[in-house]
Amino acid sequence: MLRCLLDIFRRAKSKKQRFSPSSRNLPELWSAGPEHPRLDLLDNAPTEVLSELCDDYWNCLLVARTEFDKFIIPDFRVHRRAIEIIATRGTDALLWARKRLSHADYFAREDAAGLIHQWARAGQLGRSTEAVAVELLTLAVTPPKEDCKEAQAASAALLALSIIGGSACRAAVRHVLTSADWDDDENQWLCAEILAKAENKPFMDTENPIEAARSWLAANP
Repeated sequence: MLRCLLDIFRRAKSKKQRFSPSSRNLPELWSAGPEHPRLDLLDNAPTEVLSELCDDYWNCLLVARTEFDKFIIPDFRVHRRAIEIIATRGTDALLWARKRLSHADYFAREDAAGLIHQWARAGQLGRSTEAVAVELLTLAVTPPKEDCKEAQAASAALLALSIIGGSACRAAVRHVLTSADWDDDENQWLCAEILAKAENKPFMDTENPIEAARSWLAANP
């Protein structure tokens, strides 16, 4: 037994720490050490490499929440800068972002919806608008299961839908406002705001905006 424990300890001790996000296609990213990632290298990195960095970051967070791994050190700065640059490249990463709307990690879903929100505001969704709206709808109405932070991803989807508008946005707002899955959640307040703006109604000036929005929905099926 003692020998087995010593073997485990030696393997753990010899295991190298890994900094996340990382990419084989950007080996110089951590060349200045863990405290100083080369963020300047991201500016001209291909979109595929930036998306790879984001995937690595999200996947590492997912591992950290399910089975603690002290050898993985995630760095929010690299991830955030990669997201900021991807946002400026429009449809280059749209398909990738759409697929991440159903990612196992809620931060990935939130970031993906946030990117789509920016592209929708810039009018860059083009022919994909309707299909993207349907995918956002699925995320927007999915209630939290384990962590209340999952609701943040749904909130990001609602914000993106509020820019796109249309039937998917209306369906999402109606579902969240009338579903017991979302009772007492801030997303119901957000939906009341979206509906008030879309229909030019003074819900937010009432004593209970959520109930006012629900009453309007009941009268306007």
